[in-house]
Amino acid sequence: MFIDLDNNLSIKRLNINNDKDIWLINTLDNDKDIAGKDGFLYSIKEKTLKNYHLYTNNLYGNHYAIYLNHNQPIGYINITNIVIKKSVYLNYALLKEYYHHGYMTKTLIGISNIIFSDEDNNVSEIILKIDSLNKRSQRTANLAGFTKVKRKFGRYTYILTKNKRVQN
Repeated sequence: MFIDLDNNLSIKRLNINNDKDIWLINTLDNDKDIAGKDGFLYSIKEKTLKNYHLYTNNLYGNHYAIYLNHNQPIGYINITNIVIKKSVYLNYALLKEYYHHGYMTKTLIGISNIIFSDEDNNVSEIILKIDSLNKRSQRTANLAGFTKVKRKFGRYTYILTKNKRVQN
């Protein structure tokens, strides 16, 4: 089931039995800038398979494929479970051929609006941990309204609060 973010972007829970989703996971995991020893994320396949059967009907604690026009997978986003202080963390990656189109910025804005509109869970902040070398992701976070608050162990923490979010 797709969750629409704007006119042409949506997310859907990664399905390990869907050929397009498997292709996306494998493509991202094979990109040395994204996953692996020197990448910015750990293996998406390992993280997805590790908790695939958990939280199946919940927005939080799941891994999603980002789709263009409900047809083409172009990226990945993980929304963690809600943690202390009503916070969630996001992890994300985009296929290189879709850089510089604003897709990830629109995805972060759309996801943030959905999370902050969830009155049942009342999340107060969304947090990104971004490697200090990942300038592209830092720029995306800024464009989506996130504020850089600190650096620790080579990573920046970016935060977006409910009252500071960017509306679609």
